[in-house]
Amino acid sequence: MKPITTLFMLMSVDGKISTGAVDELDVDREFPRINGMKEGVYQYYEIEKTTDLWSLNSDA
Repeated sequence: MKPITTLFMLMSVDGKISTGAVDELDVDREFPRINGMKEGVYQYYEIEKTTDLWSLNSDA
């Protein structure tokens, strides 16, 4: 049985993907090279294609 995993990324208002408080990694360049990330990063881009650019999501 294959486990189901979820990839979470933070995106700022200007559309930049962030891994936290520093900008040391270029997500588009580095994530596809990181074991454990490269296998699932495509999921983010697939979801991004179907999401309204002006929508805001919150758990509140």
